[in-house]
Order: sequence, then structure tokens, then C-alpha cells
Amino acid sequence: ATGHYARIVKNDAANQWMLLTGADDRKDQSYALYQMDEFQLGHTLFPLGEYTKPETRKLARQAELPVAEKAESQEICFIDTSYAD
Repeated sequence: ATGHYARIVKNDAANQWMLLTGADDRKDQSYALYQMDEFQLGHTLFPLGEYTKPETRKLARQAELPVAEKAESQEICFIDTSYAD
């Protein structure tokens, strides 16, 4: 599972996994995942894909997670500093 704002569904008629945009248009990250193949899609979960950012923050606050109040970031998630540096 990852924290990306994207969704994966199985098209049973075509027997195919499909990558969809996240429910929050402002935070959608499916564009960064477009190269995932069907095997990868079938073995990945995007639990945040069905939520908006405010809904995610609310759930994090309810669970008393420190990340609930973390500042917004537009950087690459796995790089601590600006990727432009």
C-alpha cells in the first residue's frame, strides 16, 4: 500500500486492472504512476485514493497521527529536500 492519491479497479469484463485518478482532483497523483504494469497494479493498494485531502487529514486527526498537521508538500515524497537543489 502507498499514500498516493490514485485508485485501482479491476475491470472484470476485460479481466484487466486499471489505474484511475484519485477522488480529490486537486491531489490526484495517477499521472506519476502511469507506467505501472498490470501485475504491479494487481498487487498494489492506494487506500487514500477514495478520499479528499481534508478527509484524509480528519482521519489522521481521529487516529491521533502526527502527520495530521504536517505542512503541505509539493515535493517528491521520497526526497527530504527540494528536488531542484
